[in-house]
Amino acid sequence: LEAIVALGAPVLVGASRKSMLATLSRREATLPPAEREEQSLAAAIWAFEHGAQVVRVHRVRPVRQFLTLRGAMEEARRQWP
Repeated sequence: LEAIVALGAPVLVGASRKSMLATLSRREATLPPAEREEQSLAAAIWAFEHGAQVVRVHRVRPVRQFLTLRGAMEEARRQWP
């Protein structure tokens, strides 16, 4: 992903509920898409942390909550000497 980000254009990652997530997490690739939420959240977080400017997800709320909390934690870390 970093190589694509380095090209300079905005990057969108849409890995939400994809079967590759079940395979990567050593779960059955036949795991129903609706049951891949944890894998989808992990993929969105990974993509964001590796330079994606946009992530496409089915469930926005958990990703938004994560990013809000992460931002608050980063801000608190910067304020401590």
